[in-house]
Amino acid sequence: MLLTHNYSYEVLAATGELPEDGANNFRNDVKFISEAASEASWLDDYTFPLYNVDDDRLTPLKRVSRIVRPKKKIVDKETSRLLNRESLHKAARYVAQGGFVLMCPEGTRDKRDSFRTGIALMLKYIEELADKDREVYIIMSSVEGINVACYIKDKVMRFLPQDLRSPYRKASVRYSKPIPLSSLNIRGKERSEITIQIEKLYREWESGSLTSVTK
Repeated sequence: MLLTHNYSYEVLAATGELPEDGANNFRNDVKFISEAASEASWLDDYTFPLYNVDDDRLTPLKRVSRIVRPKKKIVDKETSRLLNRESLHKAARYVAQGGFVLMCPEGTRDKRDSFRTGIALMLKYIEELADKDREVYIIMSSVEGINVACYIKDKVMRFLPQDLRSPYRKASVRYSKPIPLSSLNIRGKERSEITIQIEKLYREWESGSLTSVTK
């Protein structure tokens, strides 16, 4: 599933509204391609970590924030490339075996950014690893109604008594209908070409040109 987002809450909303998995009240097979967390984080069981994500795009404020509150493991650039490829390969294998993975293809928390080529590399890995008789699907997702005010409110509410908290916020989550990976005909294409193709498809869906389901 692909999601463009500005806030981490949008990731929670997009996964929280997914159809239930059998008898469970939630899907327990969802994992995330995400910026690597700090050492021994509980997130390690749910993520395929990426390293040195978008250091070239960081604003001065975000650079300071990462010094004050480091949230990721820092490695040198060459090592990060190898580790990121390894993580994408593991995520692709998980999908090829029937798992559900969420990826934010811009690589940053900014809906205005263009997609990065990591999405193309992962799709090529999936195509290589998936059984020929198993179809793999891509789902586009988008969340509206969450903004910085929600983030601030949530932080403030943590200091209030339990009976005064109001954690619920209204948000609209949209999903596209599943798109078969085989229909995209990516075999033999360059990563840059695939990335442009996927972003165009996402933007067309986002603008309302393709069918979606709202929750």
